[in-house]
Amino acid sequence: MKITLLILSMAFSAIQALLCYLWTRAEDNAADQFRQFIDSIYSEIPPWTETAFSLGRWWYLSAIACAMMAIYTYWQKSSYMHLFPPLLMAIFGTIAMLYAMYPIHLMLLHAPF
Repeated sequence: MKITLLILSMAFSAIQALLCYLWTRAEDNAADQFRQFIDSIYSEIPPWTETAFSLGRWWYLSAIACAMMAIYTYWQKSSYMHLFPPLLMAIFGTIAMLYAMYPIHLMLLHAPF
């Protein structure tokens, strides 16, 4: 069970790092493209989206911290339950990054139904 939780934590941390890399690449700057896209459709940019994109490379710190906590907790002589906090942090960080790209509350407000 401990190895499964460790692998999940590392996978979500890797997703965070990948999204951060894609957001901050200089060639296409996906964060600016998402800002323009959201602004063109909804005529506003949600505060969370603006905050998340403005953090930029600091998202790497979140991914690294989650991965390091998971590895440290894995090597400790403790129960598998101690791996849940790093896993939850990694999951919530990934969800927060995805929510910044796709603000569901605006999509539901402007839905045609």
